[in-house]
Amino acid sequence: MKSKRYFNTTGFCDPEIHYMIDPLRNQSIIFDMIEKRQYFTIHAPRQTGKTTLLHELAHRLNKEGNYISVVFSVESAGYRSITEETANSKIIDSLYESCELFISKELWPKKSLADEKCSLQTYLNNWAGSQKKPIVLLLDEIDSLYDDVLVSVLRQLRNGFQGRPKHFPSTIALVGLRDVREYKTKVRPSEVSLGSGSPFN
Repeated sequence: MKSKRYFNTTGFCDPEIHYMIDPLRNQSIIFDMIEKRQYFTIHAPRQTGKTTLLHELAHRLNKEGNYISVVFSVESAGYRSITEETANSKIIDSLYESCELFISKELWPKKSLADEKCSLQTYLNNWAGSQKKPIVLLLDEIDSLYDDVLVSVLRQLRNGFQGRPKHFPSTIALVGLRDVREYKTKVRPSEVSLGSGSPFN
């Protein structure tokens, strides 16, 4: 009798020689925050399963059908010489390209809405406003961003918070190696303040 093979985000696993623990086990707090439309952070060292967790979470949410969920990395904007406008463009491109891995074409944000001067906040406003289901957005490698770009992204996410879920993602997770409270160490001394009223728990 041929054994079944199971697919996960890291590839095919043969149950006779592999055992994969559900990365969402004991993660009821995440589902509770999503249900309450909260924003949150996930931080842990490399090779601890963060990306696997994110992919499993997005796929499960999409399969259950109550949310639209996408995982994408902002690492393409993670270098010091980049301008805020270029960073917005690269982050939007990364989001758009990642949609193919998680959701059907009719749920994608419109590429035509993203020009060189389009902000991430505006792009997310337009995407959320065009959908009937709330969006759960999972941003990986958030702490790869530097200086003004990091501040700009965090402020845009904070500014859009009040518009959720009809005009901004219902839930956003920032995922990386560091706690969001440590991000100020990557910002210029004159720009240490990220503003008040952070929506991230």
